Amino acid sequence: GGVFDKDPSRNPDAKKYQSLTYDLLEKIIRSRFKQIPGDYGLFDLKALKLAEKHRMRIVFVDGTDPEEIIRAVEGGHKGTVVSEHGLA
Repeated sequence: GGVFDKDPSRNPDAKKYQSLTYDLLEKIIRSRFKQIPGDYGLFDLKALKLAEKHRMRIVFVDGTDPEEIIRAVEGGHKGTVVSEHGLA
């Protein structure tokens, strides 16, 4: 799980971002996903702006793996971290 430079289900060479800034995530969302109520694709832009305003770290992980969710809380996940400076 995480945020990739392109759809990994269609592109085996897709590269996962280890970390992103809020601004870069917003650019990815706007360029690749329609913002239709109830169908946000990757992440809701209003939620992203709220997280940025309050400097909340966002972690994208494989939500189908309970162990990965626990690792996300404890800090040892394999996903993508979104923060002010894009640092994990």
